[in-house]
Order: sequence, then structure tokens, then C-alpha cells
Amino acid sequence: MYYFIINPHSQTGNGNVLWENLKTAIHREGIRYKAFFTSRQQTGSDLASKICDLDSGVKTIIVVGGDGTLNEVINGIPNFEHILLGYIPTGSGNDFSRGAGISRDPLKALDAILHPKSFHTIDCGMVQVDKQENRRFLISSGIGYDASICHEALTSPLKTTLNRFRLGKLTYILLAIKQIIKTVPFDASIQINGKKTIHRKQVLFLVAMNERFEGGGLLMAPNASDRDGLLSVCIVSGVPKIKVLLLMPLILFGKHTWIKGVEIISCKSMHIHASSPQYLHTDGEVPYKASDLSYTVEKQTVRLLK
Repeated sequence: MYYFIINPHSQTGNGNVLWENLKTAIHREGIRYKAFFTSRQQTGSDLASKICDLDSGVKTIIVVGGDGTLNEVINGIPNFEHILLGYIPTGSGNDFSRGAGISRDPLKALDAILHPKSFHTIDCGMVQVDKQENRRFLISSGIGYDASICHEALTSPLKTTLNRFRLGKLTYILLAIKQIIKTVPFDASIQINGKKTIHRKQVLFLVAMNERFEGGGLLMAPNASDRDGLLSVCIVSGVPKIKVLLLMPLILFGKHTWIKGVEIISCKSMHIHASSPQYLHTDGEVPYKASDLSYTVEKQTVRLLK
């Protein structure tokens, strides 16, 4: 039995059309399946939890949606021990499929899931906020400037408009320019692997990467790997805002890491105390603001079909 969780609103409402095409291919295969549709924020988590409670044994959950829908689903799965995960990207950013090597053609992605040569076990990032709530991420999680961009992208009509013309990636670029003016840098105390503590002033953003790409194809962490048990944390501090704008083209090609004020730290864990509450994102979703947060990584936890 295959359990599909579908976001019909992905690609500005084209998710339904994409699902109809997928359903035709599924019927052709003659497989048993059940389909569940998201209808509001966080429904993906609710549906995943419901599926996991249906019966015992290994279940195959296939997400049809964008990176945000995938993030909701993995946060609704209590334990990955009995879960095989498939992903069919139908979003505008599709950073997870880009990093994990999943075809962005929905029918090809479906075929790879239904006829897998093997499954891949990948790492899962975890962020704990104010010593209370844990939240998973597969792509990235960060605070500051990039989280502010994600927050506005979730609420701005700009993304909807650009998606209609298949220009969704431009959303992040245009909002990045706008947010560089609005974002107020913060100071941070950063403890690495529970030992070394560093202090950074005028931090524009800090992002923990499990995959190499975020923000619709920005090569934020060129050497990140989802199978090494490490997070690749990019910190930008003490960099003039005008210089950050000049960095944007470099990030597209992963050439920003040699700029003064940009550093990449590979670690198993990191605790951050920010001087003021900052927007926090997990795979582009922005659940809240935080000033104290801890990052860890669960090594090769998720069994991914591709």
C-alpha cells in the first residue's frame, strides 16, 4: 500500500492537474494506494501522523508537493524506523529534489519510487527552540535575513504572481533585495559541538544546511552532504549590506565562501543565543521567532526512495 500526501495548491494551484497526471500513471501500474490532500497549513503533519497510526508494519509515504509540504510531513512522522519516504517535487523552489538528486519531472520521480533500484538513508536535521520544541528539517534551517525572506515569501502575493509565469525562483531574489534594507543584524554567541564557543557581531544570518541548496537554487553550502552526519553552517557577519547584494550572484555558484565575513562550519551540533528574537525557518517554513536554539543532526535516519 502506498500513501500519497498531495498539496493541490502547489505551483499556484497546478498541484491538482499534476496529481491527475500522476494518478493516471498509478492506475496503469495497478498498485494499491490511498490519497490524502492538504487543505490548510500543517495539514501535512496531521495527515502523516494519521497514516502512521493506521496499522503496524512498514509504510511507504509519498509526498506530492513543494519543500514546505515535505517539511510538514516529516514533522508529523513520530518515528522513521517503519517508514519509506518518497518525494515527487511539484513546488517552485524544489531545493530538496535538487540536492538529493530526485528528478523534477513528476512522472519520472514517480517511476523511480514505484521501481526503486535501492533506497538511500539520509540525515535529518533537528532544531530545538528555547529548550522546548523540536522541529525537523531536510534542507536547511536558519535565523535572520534568509528566514525573513522566507517569512515574506509565505505571505507575499508576489510568489503567487510569479508562479503563474513559472518564475517562482525570482520571488526569493526580489525579496532578498527588499529584506536587505529591512533586516537588522544581531549579535550571537555560538557554541560548537558542545565545546568551543565563538562570538559574532552584526550577524546578518546563520543557516544550518543538510543539503547544498536553499532559496530556489542558491548554492549556500557547496560541500554539504545529507549522508555524513554533519551540518554545514553558513554564518554571515560584519558584512556591509551593499556588499551582501554583491554576494548574491556568487551564492548562485557557491563562490561566496571566500568573502571576508562569510564562514562555513561543519559540526554535529550547535547552540546559538541571539541578542534579539529572530525569524526562524525550517525548509522555508517559518513557525515562529527565536533567540535561543540548538541544532543537531540525526545521521542516516530517513529511508528515501529514488
